[in-house]
Amino acid sequence: MTDDTNKPQPRASFGDDGFTVNSGYITLYAFDPYTSVYKGSWEGWVQIYSTEPAGSTRFAPPTANDGQVAVFDNVNKKWNVLESHIGQTVWRKADANAFQISKPGPLPADVVTVAPPALYGHWDDSTQQWVVDKAAVANALKQQALSVLSVARMQIYNNYGIFNEDTPDDCVAYIRALTAIAKGKDTTSTALPEAPADLNPS
Repeated sequence: MTDDTNKPQPRASFGDDGFTVNSGYITLYAFDPYTSVYKGSWEGWVQIYSTEPAGSTRFAPPTANDGQVAVFDNVNKKWNVLESHIGQTVWRKADANAFQISKPGPLPADVVTVAPPALYGHWDDSTQQWVVDKAAVANALKQQALSVLSVARMQIYNNYGIFNEDTPDDCVAYIRALTAIAKGKDTTSTALPEAPADLNPS
């Protein structure tokens, strides 16, 4: 019995038309079907009169440095080295929404790599930074005050009004503070006042 273990394996050759002129093994270089980014190489068998398997090429990719990737141009059958931020989290300037970069190339002009503030942030191109939208913060506080004010008035009525008792001074002050915020007269507060203990007597 013949031992073919060390026998040279046939290598495939390609003609000018891009098809193999004989069957054999060839080193294939794979690229991602979505991004065309180089993924790795392997030894594959190619039949005569065929081309490389889909998602691969016989042409070796160039070396890519840090922050770069090799990308195959399937139309012109050549590799290009491109800047890459794949996997990096960025934020849209327009709405502060976050997403991850999924394709090679420079960062889009409408995103930044700096995280916005937790709430009500908008991007200021003139200063190149996120700023807090004070009007949005004030409006949100007004809406909170309106909601809490409705509940507080009901609590005061249930605790005192229904019994024809005088409303404690701290409850009156609390209602006035909430009302000032709700009506936009208080423009300096950044949080609602603390509810007095009188609203929840033990």
